[in-house]
Amino acid sequence: MKIIALLSILAMRSHEVVGVFDAGAQYIETTGAHAFLAPGPDDQRGVCPGLNALANHRYLPHDGIVTITQLVEACNAVYGMGTDLGAFLAAYGFVFDGNVAKLSIHGPSKNVTMAGNIPKGLTYSHNNYEGNTGYTTVHGTRS
Repeated sequence: MKIIALLSILAMRSHEVVGVFDAGAQYIETTGAHAFLAPGPDDQRGVCPGLNALANHRYLPHDGIVTITQLVEACNAVYGMGTDLGAFLAAYGFVFDGNVAKLSIHGPSKNVTMAGNIPKGLTYSHNNYEGNTGYTTVHGTRS
């Protein structure tokens, strides 16, 4: 409950009210360098459609192995998430699911190790700090 309360406070602090939709000011590039590119066999994709979209459009590294800075900057640029909330969520994910430098947006990866062990990645802790509430999920699994 303490984490939920803290997240609520951070979300309120970082939320900027936008009165009118402005397509020009709020446009997100999805062509050129950010055109969709399907993941390859060695690319990491997990249960979070938001992070998958960021990687598929190369706002995050296409292989799905990311740093805290990359997560914070991509979530801010594309989704408008406040950097304070983004930094908190990214740091939380790294502490519990990655190492101090890298994190897999899916599961265990040989490219993310910590003291010889392979952290589990976001897929194995997904419901620790977010829940499946999207249209593509059925009872906590992707359909």
